[in-house]
Amino acid sequence: MSGFKFRMESLLKMRKLKQEMFERKLSKILAELMHYQNQLESIERQLSLHYDQIRSQNAEQEINIDSAIADRRYLNHLHTLRLSHRQMIGKINEDVNLARKQLAEAKKQTDIMKKLKEHMYKKFLAEMNKQEIKENDDIVNARYAAQIQKEKTS
Repeated sequence: MSGFKFRMESLLKMRKLKQEMFERKLSKILAELMHYQNQLESIERQLSLHYDQIRSQNAEQEINIDSAIADRRYLNHLHTLRLSHRQMIGKINEDVNLARKQLAEAKKQTDIMKKLKEHMYKKFLAEMNKQEIKENDDIVNARYAAQIQKEKTS
């Protein structure tokens, strides 16, 4: 008796590799998303701290025009950074959604092949059991025939 050999094993392996590739791609995109989210949080903290600092300085002393202009430029820079990071996060979220869809499709294709392999293996086992039962029946019949033949000759 030969063992079970799935004829489409190479296709199954290719689909598994494709699924793993999409998993790595999604992981990479999620890492990039976390990076930008962390940077955005840092920018938000810097904005909040700088606004608090400006309020405390203005409450304690007179407003210095040069300092106010520098503060305004720095705040504009932070707001621009915040806006660009929010836009980048939006784009990356779209990439995440696309990567998830691709991964789901690849997983679905891999699962289809796994189910097919499992189904074919079950058919193989059923056929092997059927063949084994037939061989056992042949052996029993041959022994019975030999026993009858032996009784006739005795």
